[in-house]
Amino acid sequence: MKPIIFPIGDVTLKPFVIWVMVFFGMLFFSFAQSYAQAKGWKTGKMIGLGVVFILVGDLIVFLIYKAMNLPYELNLGEVNIHAYGFMLTIALLVGLVITLRRAKQENVDSEIILDVFFAIVIGLIIGSRLLYVILKYNEFLVPVQIEGGEEQMKFVLKDSFMKIMRIWEGGLSVHGGVIGAMLAGGIYVKIKKLNYWKIADLFAPGLALGTAIGRIGCFLNGCCFGVLCKNPSAWYAVSFPHGQHTGVTTDPRHPAQLYMMLLNLVIFFILRGMYKNRKFDGHVFLLWVGLYSVARFFQEFFRFEVSSDVVFGVITVAQLASIILAILAFVIIAEVSKRIEMSKRLSDGD
Repeated sequence: MKPIIFPIGDVTLKPFVIWVMVFFGMLFFSFAQSYAQAKGWKTGKMIGLGVVFILVGDLIVFLIYKAMNLPYELNLGEVNIHAYGFMLTIALLVGLVITLRRAKQENVDSEIILDVFFAIVIGLIIGSRLLYVILKYNEFLVPVQIEGGEEQMKFVLKDSFMKIMRIWEGGLSVHGGVIGAMLAGGIYVKIKKLNYWKIADLFAPGLALGTAIGRIGCFLNGCCFGVLCKNPSAWYAVSFPHGQHTGVTTDPRHPAQLYMMLLNLVIFFILRGMYKNRKFDGHVFLLWVGLYSVARFFQEFFRFEVSSDVVFGVITVAQLASIILAILAFVIIAEVSKRIEMSKRLSDGD
């Protein structure tokens, strides 16, 4: 487990500089995208140039800031590159590259994919964090002194909000992310009058591979770890060091994060293999929803301190959501496939 990959240290910035750097980063990335498209460059080269432009643009802004004597400093404290945030970034970039390559094969404009991607990322982050905060509300309470000098855990707007914003340290719900991404992507697609389900199919394989990479971040971060191994000397048993997520125990456990990573890799190859054989728009995406839900249902049995409360005394909220989503996805696939087959038979009969 290695929650922090690259320690940077104490960082102090002027408040507005952060927003200026974000703005110029996006602006320079747009310049790079336009330049690469004008040159007819491939997707990988275009993204690489975009990253370089972002770094150069932000470096220029930072150097200008350092050369000026501006008031009102903002101390960000210890700034480090966390494993979870780093792997999440890698997952998003890899998913984007996979989707852009598939879009090129389907003759879909890369600009559409990039625009939808940014909408999805916003919905993904907001939805996944929001649902996690709802399910794990107690984690975001802060100690407050009450009468008599005693402390009580309460939700304090400023302090609790800052804890909620620290998503790079982990704490995202995949189910919430899927809902948020679908809503954000759906709104954009509807505004642009595009085929929602065709676009969803394009993103599905990248979602599966990106989720697999994201679980590596969970493993390095030490969150979402598994239950104790009955055989502590088993080759797959992992001893997570004491930390924010693992608590005091260091006994050998199931690497539940890696189990889910492998299952998502299998799902990725299944989706990739059947893409050309899909029967209707939305087929690949619905299959991803169904397969991921089944995988998540079984993985939950290996997770320690399951991701949410137990309902009906048998299953967790995450398992219940997985059952509902899996049934809906597979029923829709079966029903639409049946209608297409019936329509084909009637057409052949004519």
